[in-house]
Formats: sequence, structure tokens, C-alpha cells
Amino acid sequence: MIAEFRGFSRRGEAQAALRRFLEGEDAGFRAGPHETVAEYLRSWLAAKELSH
Repeated sequence: MIAEFRGFSRRGEAQAALRRFLEGEDAGFRAGPHETVAEYLRSWLAAKELSH
């Protein structure tokens, strides 16, 4: 059976990437799939300013 893991050559690589993604969500990291680092950091900084 041939399985395709979009962007990954092996199942283990895909599982490791999923695990890292889920760990990030558990830690509170939320970013849109098309959000740039700059956009994420701007919103993160704005939220930090409001909390202080």
C-alpha cells in the first residue's frame, strides 16, 4: 500500500510534525494558516500591551 503524507516523505515525519503542531496549540500558540510571522507578532504584542 502506498500512502501519501503531503509534504513528508515518511509517515514518522508527518506524525512528528503533527505532534509539534499540537504541542504548540496546547501551549497557547494560535496562528492562521496564511498568517505571516510579522502579523502574528503584531497581534501578540497588542495582546501583551492590553494585559499590562
